[in-house]
Amino acid sequence: AAPQPEPAAPQPEPAAPQPEPAAPQPEVPAEDKAGEGPAEDYLTWSILSTIFCLGGFSFSVAGIVMSALTRSFNARGNYSLARLFSKLSFWFTIAGTALGFAYWSFILMAFAFAS
Repeated sequence: AAPQPEPAAPQPEPAAPQPEPAAPQPEVPAEDKAGEGPAEDYLTWSILSTIFCLGGFSFSVAGIVMSALTRSFNARGNYSLARLFSKLSFWFTIAGTALGFAYWSFILMAFAFAS
């Protein structure tokens, strides 16, 4: 009997394309790492601004509301939203205080020039 040809060795399957290596992730800035805890609320400052700086009353009241929301989100552990409302509270309170100083400066000048 004639020798039978050997079966052909199985051909290796082509290698699957390798995914490209992921780009290195940028280092997280230190201020972001430090910002993981509870955010600062500006409730006391907002309340004092509301009482003493009547010219910016509406902005100071908005600052109180944002401060309360900051405290609420801090208590729930949602620090990213707490930081957002903390910044809003800060800027609303700054605006209320600045307008209050402008208001009282105008009032004092009006009385000074009226007499």
